Amino acid sequence: MKKIVIRNKFRFICFLLVSFTLISLIGVSIFNLGKVYGQDPADFETHFVAPGETVWSIAEQYNKDGDIRSLVYEIQKINNSSSCLYVGQQIKVPV
Repeated sequence: MKKIVIRNKFRFICFLLVSFTLISLIGVSIFNLGKVYGQDPADFETHFVAPGETVWSIAEQYNKDGDIRSLVYEIQKINNSSSCLYVGQQIKVPV
């Protein structure tokens, strides 16, 4: 039986660390595939923009917590938009 000789210990240790890291990342990724979190469509209400409405005024209509700024931010984030709204535009509002 042939004896295995490690000639460069530093290179071998680096190889082991990189291999262990890659195997760990792959394992964590595989076990977390089913744990993707998203928003349930029932968590939103559809609102059609009327003339003169702004994101702020829409947030005031649906506000329940008292902090309108966070609701304005959520509306903009969910709809991937800035503060520009168009009459008749359909937007989602978290409820």
